[in-house]
Amino acid sequence: MPKPRQGEGPNQRAPRLPQPWRKWYDSSSGRLEGGPETETTMSFNIRTTAALLALSLLLPAARDAAAQDEPRDRFQLSLGAFLASMRTDGRIDIEGENNGGSIDFEEDFDLSNDVTDLRLEGHFRFNKRHRLFFSAFALDRDRSKTLERDWQVADVTFKAGSSAKLSADYSVFAVGYRWDAVSREKYEFGLSIAASMLTVGVEFSGEGTVDDGTGPVPFAGKREASVTAPVPLLGVHFDFFPHEKWQVRSSAQYLSVDVGDFEGSMLQLDARVDYFPIRRFGLGLGLSHSSVEVETFEEQGLDGALEAQYSGFYGYLTYRH
Repeated sequence: MPKPRQGEGPNQRAPRLPQPWRKWYDSSSGRLEGGPETETTMSFNIRTTAALLALSLLLPAARDAAAQDEPRDRFQLSLGAFLASMRTDGRIDIEGENNGGSIDFEEDFDLSNDVTDLRLEGHFRFNKRHRLFFSAFALDRDRSKTLERDWQVADVTFKAGSSAKLSADYSVFAVGYRWDAVSREKYEFGLSIAASMLTVGVEFSGEGTVDDGTGPVPFAGKREASVTAPVPLLGVHFDFFPHEKWQVRSSAQYLSVDVGDFEGSMLQLDARVDYFPIRRFGLGLGLSHSSVEVETFEEQGLDGALEAQYSGFYGYLTYRH
């Protein structure tokens, strides 16, 4: 049995301590008494443990908060084909007079209801709740026909039996801003304002007669009226995200405006579903409906009017980042 060291009782044995600490060991109490290393080390260990514990609790919360502030996709661009069914009525008058007949483009001139064109759209998020968006498409149609009866267009009478051509132009380029008033993990809801550059035009060309004040004289040419006007649109939107690979988006925009020589209204409804088989690239299918009523627009002494409605599907490819 080992002998107790000097200063130890028979049942008390000094613990094995690092050499610098031995001089502060009190054998009678069996404790370290004082010593700068002991106090400093114990204080340091307590502070370090508390700091590490706090970091372990705060880092996940900070990471989750940062993830929530990140936009879903900062940039998105879609390009596809738009297949629409369209109905159009138009009229061209002498300014201040109602002497032109209304033309139902589809019924009276056998203009096809179906039209296909490209559609481009996208958005850029500069904040979780704020984004800029744009869209562009054009639906232009024309048809030549041998007239079965006389047509009065402005001051010209296009005679039955003559060949005539009818053209109808309709294009929209819109740029706007969207604000997500409510933004959650699975859905977003908000308001929008857009400046939609609307171009509409009606053209009728062929052979006929025009009254020059002395009587009817032969005429070969065209009568047309067109206008490009900014139409501000106010809207709402709702987007749903059931899965990271699926997106369901919808929007409605409307406004009636009377600016200068342009008076009209526009309604735009859209709904679309996107599927992303891989992170950056996806494909989608959308449904769009638009109703435009241009009550009057003036050009070179002629008044024009146009009512157009279209509804159709569009398929597209999407890139997001």
